[in-house]
Amino acid sequence: MTADEIPPYRRWSDKHRSGRVAVQDRYDGLARASRRIRNVEMVFVPGLVQTPEYVRCRMRENVRFNGEDESVVEPATEARLRRQEILADPTRRFEFVVGESVLRTLLCPPAVMLRQLDRLTQLIDLPHVTFGIIPFGVELPVAPQTSFVLFDDLAIVETFVDETQYRGAQAAAYHRRADALLAESVTGDAARVLLTAAADALRPDALRPDVLRLDALDGPDTPDALGTDA
Repeated sequence: MTADEIPPYRRWSDKHRSGRVAVQDRYDGLARASRRIRNVEMVFVPGLVQTPEYVRCRMRENVRFNGEDESVVEPATEARLRRQEILADPTRRFEFVVGESVLRTLLCPPAVMLRQLDRLTQLIDLPHVTFGIIPFGVELPVAPQTSFVLFDDLAIVETFVDETQYRGAQAAAYHRRADALLAESVTGDAARVLLTAAADALRPDALRPDVLRLDALDGPDTPDALGTDA
């Protein structure tokens, strides 16, 4: 499905009627058709850079929240991970801006988050990827009222109940918001410092037997995390 074929507003109940894998495939098509992808996130790790374990946590909570059969978790996880293939294409541009809170909010077991933070650290040196973190305490010129994704000139905003797409002047407003937030973020070595600090804060708890459940990292009992599909 191309960007022009997407209706401007969709409730989750309508969106998932075709199946959760089909939803992921739709986003996959959007991503592969785009040359520039921008993602501003204040709660979740951006979908394109999530580890398999983090994706699984997101999918399981979505499935439970919507009353779906948990048998769809693994196929949907695999479908989302396929989208990450485009990160290897140096002709595309990727910009991710997250609040420091994203690094500190545990939506998965600590050991899973540690691996997720390591994954983000690996992105910093990729020349076609910008990964910015807005540190705690920074005065912002604009409020990050919601997370959003920009596929070229299509803006998508998700909540836990619906999804809305914007084009034209409205999408341009999201580009301006992304510009303003990126300008207040830190990248490169400064971002690496924040990622390292977040990981260091997790390690004492991650080593506690009552917190780290090795059997939960990849299996069906992985703790949940509320999330959306993009």
